[in-house]
Amino acid sequence: MAGTIVKVQAQDGDIVEAHQVLVILGAMKMEHAITAPYAGKIQRIHYTEGAVVQGGAVIVEMEEES
Repeated sequence: MAGTIVKVQAQDGDIVEAHQVLVILGAMKMEHAITAPYAGKIQRIHYTEGAVVQGGAVIVEMEEES
């Protein structure tokens, strides 16, 4: 299922906490928060606000904090 990036709340290089909201994705008339699965550093956010994302796409790459 495709969705649209509504808001990007982090940037490449940011240090984030576990469960911090990174991206808001809109799909099926609902908004879904994409959160960090663990504390770490954002390596790359692959989409900008307004972009259409296909189901299964990688939205954010992270490196786990050691």
